[in-house]
Amino acid sequence: MADVDGDGLYDIYFVNQVGGNELWKNLGNGKFKNITDDAGVGVGLKDRISVGAAFADVNNSGHEDLFVTTVKEGNVLFQNDGHGHFKDITRRLDSASSRIPPEPCSLTTITTAWLICWCATWACIRATRKMRTERTSV
Repeated sequence: MADVDGDGLYDIYFVNQVGGNELWKNLGNGKFKNITDDAGVGVGLKDRISVGAAFADVNNSGHEDLFVTTVKEGNVLFQNDGHGHFKDITRRLDSASSRIPPEPCSLTTITTAWLICWCATWACIRATRKMRTERTSV
């Protein structure tokens, strides 16, 4: 959930393992409208198995961008223009983005300069490696 168009209302993005993902604009008063195609976040995802998505401002523009993890076909990063329209900027990422596991992720801004991607598997592997390193170095 994020306010993708700056209207002060939280919009909802749904991932789907069978069929396409959907972005629903909050119209207020409990009403929503499917804006997936208009927003540009359905491009290239209809035949993929999506397993997670997270909103975060990845470029410090003040707008919530969208990161989607998928199985086999690679992950996708959409940049938000602030008016609810997104552009696929996945190709601008380095090769590390393709190694992010296809799992639900959380994008967290620790400071204004660093955006951290937390995936459950990564956290467990890193914690395990650190403990093993600490044990063997004692």
